Amino acid sequence: MPGSVSAPRAHPSRLVGGLVGTAAVLAGRLLSGDADRSDRHQPRDVLRSVSALTTGIFAVLVTLAFVQSGLDVARTFSSRLSVALTILVASITVPGWMVHLLFRQSRSLRVPTDAEP
Repeated sequence: MPGSVSAPRAHPSRLVGGLVGTAAVLAGRLLSGDADRSDRHQPRDVLRSVSALTTGIFAVLVTLAFVQSGLDVARTFSSRLSVALTILVASITVPGWMVHLLFRQSRSLRVPTDAEP
């Protein structure tokens, strides 16, 4: 309709970034909620496991690209995948780690001291 003004649309990358950031904050909160329990994985252990998993998946994908399309396509794919993976990992770990540290600090401030009155 001419002359009508439509509402601005959210850019898809901002929406995805917001969703990933929200998921990271929730993950950081869940990891820090009872991180002191011995049966829970520490955040550094979770990051190591995820890093190993993504490295393995990365290697398989680049190898398949090389076998199917050759070296030049595999190089391009590897570069793009590396950038995308770096952005994804940073957007998940940075907010998640910050929330984990904030909750750990607030939990240490709330711990009562054993001082006698």
